[in-house]
Amino acid sequence: MKLLPKRNQDRGFSLAEVLIVTVIILGLSALVAPSAKVIGNVDMQRGVGLIHRNLSLARQTAIRENRPIEVRFYYYADPIFTDGGKQFRSLQYLYEADPTDRDSAAIAKSKIIHLPANIIVMNDPQYSTLVTAPELQGTQPDDNKSKSITGTYYSFTFMSDGSTNLQDDTPGAWFLTVVEEADLTSSETLPSHFVTLQIDPFSGALRRLQPEAG
Repeated sequence: MKLLPKRNQDRGFSLAEVLIVTVIILGLSALVAPSAKVIGNVDMQRGVGLIHRNLSLARQTAIRENRPIEVRFYYYADPIFTDGGKQFRSLQYLYEADPTDRDSAAIAKSKIIHLPANIIVMNDPQYSTLVTAPELQGTQPDDNKSKSITGTYYSFTFMSDGSTNLQDDTPGAWFLTVVEEADLTSSETLPSHFVTLQIDPFSGALRRLQPEAG
C-alpha cells in the first residue's frame, strides 16, 4: 500500500489566515467596548428609577398620611471605592416627630436608598439645584445599613397636598442631574450621558429629561 506523504506540521500561518484572525479580534473588541457602556446605561437607568420611584412614594405617603414628608439626599465619600470623592449617593424619606419644630428628631419612613456604584447626583448648582440650596443643609450620622457613613444631606419636603416647600416663583427651577461618576472630568462639567429629573414645586409632579441617543 502506498503511503501519502506526511504534511509539514511546522508550517506557519499564511497571510490570509493572519488577516482573518486580525479581523475577528477587531470585531470582538468593537463588541466589548459597547457592552461595557450598556452595563453603565443599565446602572444609570436603575439609579434614576430608584430616585424617581422613591420621590413618588414620598409624595404619595405625604398625601395618604396627611403629613409633611421630608426627602434627604446624602452627600459623602464612597466607603468602598476610595477613588471617588464626596458625592450624592443615596436618599431617604422621613417625617418629623414634631412638624412645628424643624429641629425635632425625624423618624424614617424608608431605609436609606443607595444608588448603584458609580452612579451619583451632580453637586453643581447649575445642574442640580434640588440638592445645593444652602438653606436645606444639615448633617446626618450613620445610614443604618453601611459602615458608619457620616455625611451631609440636603432636603426638601412634600406637603400633605402633594406640593413641596420649595419656592415656586421660577418655573423649572428645581431639578437634579444623575451621571456616572467615572464620566466626570470635574464636578462642574456635564458629561454627554446624563438624566435630569425636574420637580414641579407646586404639584410635586416629576418630569424626566435626557439627551437623545446619538
